[in-house]
Amino acid sequence: MARLIGNNFKFGRALVYFGWVFLAASMIMTLGIILGLVTVEYFSINGTSGIRSVAAVAVMGCLLAALGYMKEE
Repeated sequence: MARLIGNNFKFGRALVYFGWVFLAASMIMTLGIILGLVTVEYFSINGTSGIRSVAAVAVMGCLLAALGYMKEE
């Protein structure tokens, strides 16, 4: 899979783009919680805490961006 990502420039660029979008979304969600625009319970899914869902979006964004930046040397 590393060879596929490293050699396919458009696919890597798309991963980086989607990673940054997910990171930005998690930052917006976090700011909304801090400013009191939404409650943490709003992001609660299937009984899990809402902050865990926000963190999962941030981690997913980091992983996608890291995969997109990966280059085979």
